[in-house]
Amino acid sequence: MPRSRSSKVRPARASAIKGGEAHPVSGAPVAFRAGCGREWNAVSPEADLAYTAQEFGDCPGCPHRVEPEGTLPFCTLRPAKTAHPFAALAELEWPE
Repeated sequence: MPRSRSSKVRPARASAIKGGEAHPVSGAPVAFRAGCGREWNAVSPEADLAYTAQEFGDCPGCPHRVEPEGTLPFCTLRPAKTAHPFAALAELEWPE
C-alpha cells in the first residue's frame, strides 16, 4: 500500500521575535509544503520554514534537502498555494 505524502501534524505554536522578545503569532494555520510534497499546517508570519527533523526514511537522499556547512540539514517548507520563488525565471525568453 503506498504511503501518504502528507503528514498530519497539529498546528505549531509560532512566535515572532520583536525587540528581542518572543510574541505569540495569531492567525489561521497555513499549509506549508516541502519539495517532496509532504504538508504541515502551522501558524507563522514567515514566508518559508525550515524542517530540520528529517524524520522520514527518504529524507537523507531527498533532492530537496539542503546541507549547509556548520548546521543541521533541512528542507524548505513554503506555503502550499504559492509559486516557487524562482518560478518567474521559467517565463524568461533569452535572446539567441
